[in-house]
Amino acid sequence: CLLLSIAARLAPHANVSGSATRPADTRKLELSVVRTHPAHRVWSNSMRLTSNSAVSPVKPVFTAVAATLLTIALEADIHEHTLQRALFGEWFLPSFGLLAAAASIRLLGQKQNGASVSMEPCNTKVLDMRMELQQMSNALVFSLPPCLLANAVVLAASQATDEQTLQAHTHVLAWAVDWLLVVPGAIGIQSTLTSSFAYEDAADWSKAAEWSTSGQVIFRRASSIDPDCEVQVREHRSSWRTLRFARASSGAESIQSITRLVGPSKCDSLAIANEYLKTMASAALAFLPRTSLTNVGTGGKAPSILCLGLGGGTLPSFFSCVLPEASITAVDIDSAVVEASTMCLGVSVDRVRIVTADALEWVYTTAQGQKPSFDFIFVDIFDGSNETPEAFYGRPFLDALRKLLAADGVVIQNLHTGTQRLDRQVNLAQDAFIDTFGIGNYCKIEAQWQQNAILVGSAHGVSAGDMASDLSKRSRDAAAHLGMRSFDPGQRLKPAKGLPRPRAAG
Repeated sequence: CLLLSIAARLAPHANVSGSATRPADTRKLELSVVRTHPAHRVWSNSMRLTSNSAVSPVKPVFTAVAATLLTIALEADIHEHTLQRALFGEWFLPSFGLLAAAASIRLLGQKQNGASVSMEPCNTKVLDMRMELQQMSNALVFSLPPCLLANAVVLAASQATDEQTLQAHTHVLAWAVDWLLVVPGAIGIQSTLTSSFAYEDAADWSKAAEWSTSGQVIFRRASSIDPDCEVQVREHRSSWRTLRFARASSGAESIQSITRLVGPSKCDSLAIANEYLKTMASAALAFLPRTSLTNVGTGGKAPSILCLGLGGGTLPSFFSCVLPEASITAVDIDSAVVEASTMCLGVSVDRVRIVTADALEWVYTTAQGQKPSFDFIFVDIFDGSNETPEAFYGRPFLDALRKLLAADGVVIQNLHTGTQRLDRQVNLAQDAFIDTFGIGNYCKIEAQWQQNAILVGSAHGVSAGDMASDLSKRSRDAAAHLGMRSFDPGQRLKPAKGLPRPRAAG
């Protein structure tokens, strides 16, 4: 009863829902109890979560009951209290029972609501459940040293007294001290020290070893605009795929995009491996109109997004996941890139309108006849030398983009840095942004661990007060509202700077 009550307090009013549209891809949540006492056998249970059926709460309930019975059996055969037995009897088995009971309560509540559980990456409520159970696990691990210390104190006290009744029930007293005092205190301290909204990045740099290998070529097409360039898709470990440009003349290769698949033609939309793309997405989250946030999932007006340069489709896929009602258009000149992204990298043509055209001509043509409509315009365009063509960061181009913006729309552009030539391009682009949007309506963000500068311009104003802290807070608020836990957007916006550099000569 105590375990169930604590579990109910830790996971109140839980609700897990999601679509059942994921391809035949399953993950196992292994729940096991290992009993090392020779009088007992090893017991384990495996629960499989699938996309096409609701998760039955029977197995986790059985897990909780079995763990409780094992605890009772353990306590029944203890004739003397030792720290080793305390470790299993007073901490390990009750902790496991607590976690199993918490999962059971959540899944039972979901079963009563008649919905199914899906491990779809965009299912933020599943991520919430995983994150809460992980935080509970961390709190219980945090409580182990204090529990052992408390058990040592109780054991020493019982051995120092001649009271036979106290010695006979030492394990009961130790269990009560652990679970009525030490564990609740540890959970309280852990919850105080831990952020209420934690992030779980499935594509941080620790995963780079999985996709940085040469891989196996599964797609190759000659570029439709550069006869010296071949567009390739390579498959790597753990279902990672990379989009690469290989030059026939020099043999040089460049990685353009990194994507993880979770099923046939289905990408993990929240796994963004490139830091500069996380920074661009973070900037957009900071500028999401409040009306767009409150209307998510209600059928109200959602943002309209334009991506100039499709590449592997990372940003269109990400926003189609976190903003399912958003209207997304992507423009790319290379038909081979479009084919690679849709055939091998999981870009959904049902969610993203893809236009195969010269982005520069498309922008100028559209700006002449279309009313301002886009809330976000992302510019991520490079030529065969991996440089941004001058026409894509000059004042005429930005003036045309501004005509396509909604009243509070934002332009977010990626540029490379690291050489004198590239740095000069960034300076010229900053001048054009300042001339187009104004000093108070522009900022620059340097991507972490990559030589990329993200320029942001908005006619509505970039930030009030301290720019970095303000943008960071707004992006984190938006991520929390949307349930986006895949990376910390506020961390990416801390380098934001609004003061313009001196005018570039020439």
